[in-house]
Amino acid sequence: MKTQSKLSNNESLPRTLWLTGLGSIAVAGNGVKRVASDLIKQVQPLLDRGGKLEASAAAAGHSVKSEIFERVDELIKTVESSVDTGLRTFGFSTRTEIDELNKKIEQLAKAVESLQSSKK
Repeated sequence: MKTQSKLSNNESLPRTLWLTGLGSIAVAGNGVKRVASDLIKQVQPLLDRGGKLEASAAAAGHSVKSEIFERVDELIKTVESSVDTGLRTFGFSTRTEIDELNKKIEQLAKAVESLQSSKK
């Protein structure tokens, strides 16, 4: 009962829900930043080691650079997949979904522009 009277006196329910959603996004964003920061800390020694391996391989006449880049690409894909899974768990859209929606918006904008120009 006290919560309802407090809501009706101070702010509307939609505003409260909006602010709650924003707070949830901020908390989730901080979690993603923390995970990304931890991953960077874990990857940096590997990158340093890879640089040393490349130098020693180059001295021996071999190139492991492409293999290192392939493994980094695999790691990036794994991280992106994990982040997407985490975002979906919290009900957020993934980067791929947002990119697809942006493409659809661009297509719709072009269609609207075409219709407007044909009416003139």
